[in-house]
Amino acid sequence: MLAKSILSLMLAALFSAFISFSIQFFTPVIFNTWIFVHLIFFVFFFLYNLIYIFRSKKNDFTQFLLFSLALKLLLAFFALLLCAFLFRSSFRGFAIHFVSTYMVYTLFEIRFLNYLIQTQSNSSNTTNKP
Repeated sequence: MLAKSILSLMLAALFSAFISFSIQFFTPVIFNTWIFVHLIFFVFFFLYNLIYIFRSKKNDFTQFLLFSLALKLLLAFFALLLCAFLFRSSFRGFAIHFVSTYMVYTLFEIRFLNYLIQTQSNSSNTTNKP
């Protein structure tokens, strides 16, 4: 399951790097430190995926999942708001890269969580059969 998580993160990293590279070099939007946004997202989502793997067998997994998704959304909004006030000159470039990276990582996270939930429901169905 850890391999599936790493594969999902690597695909998200490649896809979002391609999008950011395209934005950086084929549009007038310039943000020179877009690679740091990707590194932060990779580490953040890797830690979340590890927590998901170890918490997936708990009874309160659904509540934890909803709480963590809401927390990530609030943290992302807070990061955008903070950057809007602190770095006004480069906010447009940051926001475009940040939102596109967030969406790609969230898409691949949902794909991984779907796989995780299906494997957990399949394993619980096989143990409940007489």
